Amino acid sequence: MKDCEIRIVTLTGTEKSLFSAPAVGYAEDGGVLFRFVQDGESCALFLGRHFLNLERDSLSLLFRPHCKTEARLRAGGAEGVIPIFTTRYSVSDGGPSLAGDFGVDLCYELRFPNAFQLFSLHISILF
Repeated sequence: MKDCEIRIVTLTGTEKSLFSAPAVGYAEDGGVLFRFVQDGESCALFLGRHFLNLERDSLSLLFRPHCKTEARLRAGGAEGVIPIFTTRYSVSDGGPSLAGDFGVDLCYELRFPNAFQLFSLHISILF
């Protein structure tokens, strides 16, 4: 277990957002699990060498490079699914590990029935 800070920069269209929070990292088989709070919800972000999984009460996301996966959205007892296609997933600076700072770059498309929306994320883990 190791204390750290997680920073997530999200770009879509002309919009940019920054999220930052204290987190706790845990070495797990195949990657690193980070626990933090976002929008009042407990979050679990698992970073592996070849995938990323985010779980929170209202949302589940799985990203694998060049694969179609799903975003699961939950509210009021209902659940919806939006297809995702991950175009890029790369880990820098020797991560994912608890040995030191590292970053993850992720690009994906949310694929709606008649359109899609492009997103680009940079996740920084700072110890």
